Amino acid sequence: MKFKKSLKLILMALGCCISFGLAAQQRTSSAVNAGGGSFRNDNYQVDWSIGELARIDTRISDNKVLLVTQGLLQPDFWGQLVMVSDPGFAPGEVKILPNPVRSLLQVQFSLRQIGRIRCILYSAKGERVFQSQFQYYGYGYTQTINMTKLATGGYFLYVELEPVEGSVVRKGSFKIIKID
Repeated sequence: MKFKKSLKLILMALGCCISFGLAAQQRTSSAVNAGGGSFRNDNYQVDWSIGELARIDTRISDNKVLLVTQGLLQPDFWGQLVMVSDPGFAPGEVKILPNPVRSLLQVQFSLRQIGRIRCILYSAKGERVFQSQFQYYGYGYTQTINMTKLATGGYFLYVELEPVEGSVVRKGSFKIIKID
């Protein structure tokens, strides 16, 4: 019951935020994000803001360690982004290091299940830029992807495990940021 009340309040606040945002956009050509918040439970994550910048701008610090994007919501930016409804991977079973990446991306597998693993790296445009397949024996493996020649930007790494025993294929998609 408490969850339903919280969700109802959040949805009402979200509706108000959208209304105020639309009204502000009709009067001015740009707006500054004045506030917002986030709600998360085991099944859902909802993020909202009051007003958004009309322009989207990305800045990288001089030492190229910090990447800041303004003008859009960035919920759970560094976490796993599962884009499939099939069974996925548990936290810690697939680790992406480092992210953001400059040159070599390490994908560490620590699954207990034996099977064939397929890794496909897609650009933000949906172009396949890397693909590999290998037999996984259940004791750990690190796949290295050379991203040196790839353009700066966002990529998605699709990982699929086709187990030897059982018919449930496990799938996951991870957001990768390439910086120079």
